[in-house]
Amino acid sequence: MFSWLAVLLLIAANPAAQKPVAPKCTDDRGAERCTAAARAKQRAIYRAPPIAQLGANGSEAIRVFYVDGYGRDVGMLVLRKPNGADPLFEFATPVRSQTLAARTDAATWMRILEAGSGFDNQPTPETRDPEEIEICLHQWMVTVEAIDSSGKVRLITQASCDRGFAIDYAFELAKAAIPALPICASLNSKYSRNEVTLLAACAWLEGDKSAAAQVYNQLIPENQITEEMALKALLSDDAVASWRGQRTLRGPSAIASAFEDKFGKTDVYLDRLIGDSPELATLTFSLIDYPREDRKRTIRLRARLRKAPDGQFQITRIQAI
Repeated sequence: MFSWLAVLLLIAANPAAQKPVAPKCTDDRGAERCTAAARAKQRAIYRAPPIAQLGANGSEAIRVFYVDGYGRDVGMLVLRKPNGADPLFEFATPVRSQTLAARTDAATWMRILEAGSGFDNQPTPETRDPEEIEICLHQWMVTVEAIDSSGKVRLITQASCDRGFAIDYAFELAKAAIPALPICASLNSKYSRNEVTLLAACAWLEGDKSAAAQVYNQLIPENQITEEMALKALLSDDAVASWRGQRTLRGPSAIASAFEDKFGKTDVYLDRLIGDSPELATLTFSLIDYPREDRKRTIRLRARLRKAPDGQFQITRIQAI
């Protein structure tokens, strides 16, 4: 569900000396997440208003802000029920993406509402021996907010290392959102860390999301698109590639070999994945290597993909941007 690691080193067990441990309020980078100023800054990332503004005219809403195990804001999920209308899921990321939105049914709304009746209860502080050392790495953090039809607001910020109810509730909310968004549900979930990262990947897709989702499912399993065998599997028989300082290459073998020779040990970052139509897609990506310790080299490339007769997308052209 989230990435955290707890290691207990029991040096001396002395129950009489045990004392409560306060909940954590800083992310993996040490940034404060519980103050009013920190919460306002987080809302500003998404251009989101205070939760009270989502309660106009008797409307109700539940909203979660997610921070990953490296202290990065990765998504905001809202489940709101306008007065007299169907409930609506909305998900947004801080980076360039489209906001995902989909209606859901009253049964889902009631289930989520009832499950979160006590989400803002602070977890009972753990009692721990003062000589016992706990190391919790890469904790996720969530801020969960809710406003009911009477205008009452509840909120809590919680870290996964504290093992509280709000963390579980926040990820249950993300899990419930996926079936309401068919394109997100079509993404292969085993290539995402959890439900939130899957929603973020879905929001990252552009244009014709059905086409982009299919390309995503083909690309992500390969993971390293510069590896010779992986690249060959994606290249069409008539593929063409060219970039600065390189003659035009034709055919899967020539292109894959050149990539392996020139970029075989680089880091690969996918920048954009756009479904241009049901049959066409565009992928832009960056290759980064370090010729020397003090020097970084980045090459940005664009790949054009076309759906083949077998229904799979293939790369037909790669060129420098």
